[in-house]
Order: sequence, then C-alpha cells, then structure tokens
Amino acid sequence: MLTTKNVREYRVTKEDILLRTSEYEIFKHYIKNLKFPEKKFCSEIRPDGNPDGDPSASVKIFADGSCIYKDFGTGETYNIFSYLIQYFKIKYNEDITYFEVLNIISTDMALNLVDISSQDSVQALYSFREVPYRGGEETIGKSKQIFVEYRDFQWRDDLYWGQYYITRTLLKKFDIYPVQKYFINQVQSYRYRFKNPAYSLESFDKERRKIYLPLSGVWINTLKKEDVDGYHHLPRTGESLLITKSRKDIITSYMFGVPSIAPQGENTYLSLELITELKERFNKIYLLFDNDAPGIKASAVYMDKYKDFIYKDLSIPYDGVCKDISDYIKEYGRESTASLLGLWSLV
Repeated sequence: MLTTKNVREYRVTKEDILLRTSEYEIFKHYIKNLKFPEKKFCSEIRPDGNPDGDPSASVKIFADGSCIYKDFGTGETYNIFSYLIQYFKIKYNEDITYFEVLNIISTDMALNLVDISSQDSVQALYSFREVPYRGGEETIGKSKQIFVEYRDFQWRDDLYWGQYYITRTLLKKFDIYPVQKYFINQVQSYRYRFKNPAYSLESFDKERRKIYLPLSGVWINTLKKEDVDGYHHLPRTGESLLITKSRKDIITSYMFGVPSIAPQGENTYLSLELITELKERFNKIYLLFDNDAPGIKASAVYMDKYKDFIYKDLSIPYDGVCKDISDYIKEYGRESTASLLGLWSLV
C-alpha cells in the first residue's frame, strides 16, 4: 500500500523496465499494427491521422536490442520512450513526462514496479492536491441523465486512493469506477485528463451515479435521497453502526470491520422508517459527520430528530487538517485510526 509518509525513496528507471521486458515488446504492446520488425504499418501518431492510409512507419531492432521507430512519410524517428511521450500526448491530449511514461509502462505491462520520488509525499509528486468540497454540488434534474464511458484503473488512481489505504478491490466492491468520458443528456461534458481524474460512484442498481472530480472539488449528482450509500453492504445484524458523510468514509470504516452508511449529503436526512429498521438490526447507532460547521449542524439535527435511536454523536479530533475519518487515516495511518475507533469502542 502506498502511503504519503515514511516511504523508501525510489524512482522507476529505464533499466528497471528493460530488465523485465524489451524495447520491441513495449512497442508491440502499444502499436496494434506492428506485426514484424521492419515491416511497414500505418502510423498511429501522425497529427494529421495518416490521411492517405499508406503504411509508412516501421520499427527496427538493432544488435544490442534497442529499437528505433521511423516514419518514412515524415522522416521522424523515435526511441521507445520518446515515441510513447508522443503517443500519450495524442491519446490524452496532454503533455506527460519521461518519468510518467516509465510508470505507465510498468502498470500497463504488469511489471510491478513502484515509483516514489524524493518529494515529501506522493501527493506533491503527482500534483494530487485535493480541492476541498466547495458545497456547490450540482444535482442534475430528473429529466437529465449522466452517461459514463469507463476506463481501466491506472497507477495514478492507485496513488490517489492509496493515500486513504483504499485498493482497487475496495473501489470495485463499493461501486466506484474511473471515468474516461461522461455525457449529460448525451452531450460530452468531460474527457479524462491525468491531472483531473473523474470517478463514478454508482447506485447499487447502477441506474444512477455521482461523478466525483477530487482534484477540482466538483460533484455532479443524479443519486436520489433513497440511495443510501453502504446500505447494501451492511450485515443483517451487528453491535454497532456508523452514520457518516461519504462513501470514502464508509470504505475507511469497512476496513476496520465497522458497518457504515451515508445519506446523500449532511443536509439529507434518513427517514424514520429506515432509522427504525436499523435500530432493530444494530444495538448501537453512532453519528460521525464532519467536524466542520455543516457537519456539526447536521449532527445536532439528527440528535434532536432521532434522540431515541442514536447512541452517541462522535467527532474526529480537531487538528485543523482532518474533518472526517478518511482524512484521519490519510494523515495518521492505519494504526492511529484503529486506536481512535478503539477509543470509541467500535473495534
């Protein structure tokens, strides 16, 4: 698990890559038209899209195993790494660095290399400066829909979610998927960028979703009040249940064996019918909303409205940094988070 503290400094190198595969195998992985060395194929990186359709590019292997890509139509030549810088620039419409290319190769070809630079944190290295939620969630009207084109998980996703100790397995279990494009009423509104990833938080039946762009602080929502996050992952009965704010908080508590649910926002209140059902299934119901003003206000309303059902109102210790349980595990790690939950008699 990648964390932002106390990690061994290391950066993936070209030599690491080539100990595990060859330049030609990397070329073959990314160029679908490459069948044999020096056999011409249509270029996939021409800015004009190779309009004449004539095979004009080839890859030559030298005696030392190095390779050169040449486009005889333009005269351009690339080694494997400079080729991929150009390839990803066209694919993602965004410039990427040589070191990012090395990490992409490692992930795409399952080489199992880990890159941690000499920066103070993963967040600083990969520009994962999460923008706080601005309270400006856009709720799409009933007549509108969000359509999503998914993409595969990538190493950058692992680095972002890894700060919270959240793995791909947990993301899939809780129906969170990386987005390549999304459309609002069939009009494209987003395309994936390395520095502004989007994730789709799906309803249990996959009919509705909330789009989350953590690095720009944007939420777009078609989930309903009835879509209670975490509900379908609850055990039939249990000792304790947390009512918290977000799906990320639910996953954090799940890692420690604490069942949790979250309404669609701190100003969306669970129904009396649902609270009654949950009280019949769990001995003690706890609140754990954010320790900021909206969270404190929501907790007060719940405690007033459901005082006969809620055992205790909990709050993350105020330190000026952490407002929720996922912030806490990111800042202090698993052991300290387990201690905090233990202090509350939840684990």
